[in-house]
Amino acid sequence: MKSWIVLYCIALTLPAYGLPARGQTKPATHEPAGPATAEANKIFTMDELKSAFDEQQYRVVLQQINRIQPNKKILPDYGAYNLDMLKAESCLRLRMNSQALDAFAMAGKDAPNRPAAALASATALLLKRSTNLQYTPRHAVLAGPGSTAASGTAHSAAFDLTNAAQRPAALNALLGDEQSDVKAKSGAVEKGSSLLPIAALAKTLEDLEVLELAATGATEYVTQERTLLAGVAEKLMKASLAQMTISVHAIQGNAEKFVEFWLPVLDGSGRTEKHYKKRGLANTDMQQLRTIKGNAEMIPPAAKELAGHLHQEATVFEKITEDAQKLAAEAGDVLNADYTEIDPPGSPFNRNRR
Repeated sequence: MKSWIVLYCIALTLPAYGLPARGQTKPATHEPAGPATAEANKIFTMDELKSAFDEQQYRVVLQQINRIQPNKKILPDYGAYNLDMLKAESCLRLRMNSQALDAFAMAGKDAPNRPAAALASATALLLKRSTNLQYTPRHAVLAGPGSTAASGTAHSAAFDLTNAAQRPAALNALLGDEQSDVKAKSGAVEKGSSLLPIAALAKTLEDLEVLELAATGATEYVTQERTLLAGVAEKLMKASLAQMTISVHAIQGNAEKFVEFWLPVLDGSGRTEKHYKKRGLANTDMQQLRTIKGNAEMIPPAAKELAGHLHQEATVFEKITEDAQKLAAEAGDVLNADYTEIDPPGSPFNRNRR
């Protein structure tokens, strides 16, 4: 009984909270979205995105871009590269370094042309080389556009990477620093005897190429450096082939020397007779020949790969490849030759019987 009374009392209070009383129905209403709701759902045009960026509304820009990018229907109207770069710059202003790097990397992939890709990738490299979004040149550079120093004087102070006006000068300063590093490594490579540093330097030149293109609009320095490294690589491979060829010929000459030994004369007299056979290969000779053959066989694919890394014509190491293939075959012939024949043609035994 008490439960029924409680329920009845609750029912009597319902109209007071805006619910329909007994026997009444609440009319359905369809209130239009207010200005705030419409504004929240609005997608900015590219001009509006740029205006918001100029007004330093970087978070609003990021929110809008994050809504636009997944929409494949409208994305072409903005350009994937344009949105990537605007996103990167907004993240940079908010000091969201990791997100800025990701956005610049994506811009490099979405770029419509090589210079645009170079600018995005070079800016990402500049961020990686910076500390707290400040890049301090390791070598003094002449002041230019965007530099805080007087024109024609040396600029050694840090560049603020959040200041777009200083970015060109910062890229130029980074280019000078990277070129200095490459020059030092290149000098060591020229005096060295291994191809491994050349391959490592070729990878460094990939980054330097985009940096040079972004900073100067050309790749003259990198092109010259690649040609120089190709010449050094050819010289090293040629010297290596020459040394291995000398070793093969020495082993072959030693293996083909005649050595004397004695065999019984098959006439029942018990006498022995001097005979000759080739010295043949020692175990160390065979091991050395296998090593030379393997190394020579690796040179053609390695030369082809290196030519690709150095952006050289495929024929740049053509002569080296031919010589390597020839040496591998020659080493194999020496290794597999038959040295067991007794008194072969040309031996002293046969010459003495003439």
